[in-house]
Amino acid sequence: RNALLFFGRVVCVFLYYFGGLRRNLSGPIHGRMAMALVAAWGYFFIYNVASGNIRNYLIHIKGFAGRCLIQERFYLSGIFKGEAHPFHVKEGDKFNPLQQITYCAVVYLMIPALIITGMQIRNPMMNNLMWKLHIIIAVLSLVFIIGHVYLSTTGRYKTQILKSMVDGYHREDIEIVTDTSGTEKAEIQKTYSS
Repeated sequence: RNALLFFGRVVCVFLYYFGGLRRNLSGPIHGRMAMALVAAWGYFFIYNVASGNIRNYLIHIKGFAGRCLIQERFYLSGIFKGEAHPFHVKEGDKFNPLQQITYCAVVYLMIPALIITGMQIRNPMMNNLMWKLHIIIAVLSLVFIIGHVYLSTTGRYKTQILKSMVDGYHREDIEIVTDTSGTEKAEIQKTYSS
């Protein structure tokens, strides 16, 4: 829903600047979607703190750079060779190192900065710096969403990761294992709440 609210706001801006949509129509729509995004982010933040889910966003510094390099290598080449993910989701540890730093930056830096600059540019006395910052942050958010959509297609099957993003449950791959008698069977799929 956050992505839909964000895309709706981007569409309003594009229609205003490039599609001839009147400001008296695009402005209120953009503003209402922005307020809905503020409410959704506020709920998300309070829930994360109250539930303890915020621990998934806290970066463990020791060995972090090395873990990032391992994940980066996977994204740059291993994913195309069908290699296994180097970091697996566990209860209480649902992000790989690059996801962790990216989500932390987006959720706790970019979205609040987008909200603050958005509130500031409503004031007609504000200078162009706030407008420029708001646009830059919005473009970076759009890049994040496009990357997110791409990465949602990189599971073993096309909707594996997308389903996890929608319903909040990570799906580990089902493995075919051979027991001691030589019989093949599928291991039970593991799911973890995100």
